[in-house]
Amino acid sequence: MPLDLSRTRQLLQSFEFRKLFVDQLGWNHPPHALKSTDGATAQGQRFTRTPVAVLSAIHVFEITTPEGAIPDAGGRAAIHAAISKLAAENLLIFTDR
Repeated sequence: MPLDLSRTRQLLQSFEFRKLFVDQLGWNHPPHALKSTDGATAQGQRFTRTPVAVLSAIHVFEITTPEGAIPDAGGRAAIHAAISKLAAENLLIFTDR
């Protein structure tokens, strides 16, 4: 099935990552064992991790912070290190308000 670029763009612009990865790109739903976390901390950086999709061993997570801003490079690295303990192969999507 060919990729519908118009639909892909629409899903990206509306931040519908699960529909993008699962419905449009054919990835799998994340396993039930991976639940959203609210208020996790990595080196003082608070964040929420929301599983989006999985393909093979690659897990996609949407990352948000209580402040609604994308963390700086150090904060993103700390969050990546924390999530890598859960899923070694990962794709993190940092979003702001």
